[in-house]
Amino acid sequence: MKKLILNLLSFVLLPAPLCFAQLVRVPVPFPSISNQYSPLLQANIAPNLPVIAVCNSPANGTPCTNYATTYTSLGVACSNGAQDTPDPQPSDCQATGDAEGNLGFWVNPGTYDYTVCIENTVTCLGPYTITATGGAGSLLLQTNGTNNGSQSKLNLHSSDSSIILTDDGSGNTNVQAATQSAPLPFMFGPGLFDVTSSTAAIEGTNSLVLVRKFSITQPITIGHATWTTTSGTSSVTYAFGIYSSSGSKLVDTGVQTQRNGTFSASFTQVTLQPGTYWMAATQAAGNSLSFVSFPVNEHLILNTVTVKVGLSANASVSGVLPATLGVITALPSDEFGIPCVAWEP
Repeated sequence: MKKLILNLLSFVLLPAPLCFAQLVRVPVPFPSISNQYSPLLQANIAPNLPVIAVCNSPANGTPCTNYATTYTSLGVACSNGAQDTPDPQPSDCQATGDAEGNLGFWVNPGTYDYTVCIENTVTCLGPYTITATGGAGSLLLQTNGTNNGSQSKLNLHSSDSSIILTDDGSGNTNVQAATQSAPLPFMFGPGLFDVTSSTAAIEGTNSLVLVRKFSITQPITIGHATWTTTSGTSSVTYAFGIYSSSGSKLVDTGVQTQRNGTFSASFTQVTLQPGTYWMAATQAAGNSLSFVSFPVNEHLILNTVTVKVGLSANASVSGVLPATLGVITALPSDEFGIPCVAWEP
């Protein structure tokens, strides 16, 4: 039977699932010249259905066996030898054409060869070369104008709490600004704005790190810290800092040696978003330097339910605060108050 192959290729762009790159539909009509009513066309039907092999280009023979991966319209990979997905879509992978002898497959954009064999015969045709492309609508995933390392997955992620991303379940991503209060102009660490002060040493044991938990409901940018010492020896060093709720250091005044007065330190500005933090203080010699502080023994109240004032497992070294706090244990009842430090831009 003489075959007339109609190379009527058209491409349909498919928004594929996130785990697959964009797929292209390649329909391959495969009619034959009728052997009884020429020049009319007839379909190739059982027991002589067409069997397609879709391969990487160039094909390695007829039929080709250097198979390329084809998919269903839902992004499920087809096995070699069952690469056809007949219309209408969606349809499963199968080895032969549909009831009218038509063929079609889904592939990633690219160049491919395919061959067609007629089952139960020795007739094989091809290879035929096609280029599957989405044209102007092709999907290219980029970030800030640079191609993403993965072209099969795009994960939108908000790096801070100022932007909220939501998926409406219908393929749309909504982007909106989070409701923000005006930034705080200053705070007394930890997170207070009206304080009753006393005078106390940071901690009674050399190089321990005293911490107090606090929360803020508005963002604050800080780049300066101010405190007052009331007495001390000439050899003591000390420092103040702020840590995340998980115990990672965010702010560090650096090692200080000033005593007997009000002093200030500057550092690279950091913006604290609403949330929970730890303020930390340390000194290199126990009981050798006193500060204007929060009320002595406030920890007796604050630690009744959960630990909010305590000592970190990781100690300071020569007045240098540790990078992380480690486990925090409740401050013993015989220890002293938290230094009153003013934090501001």
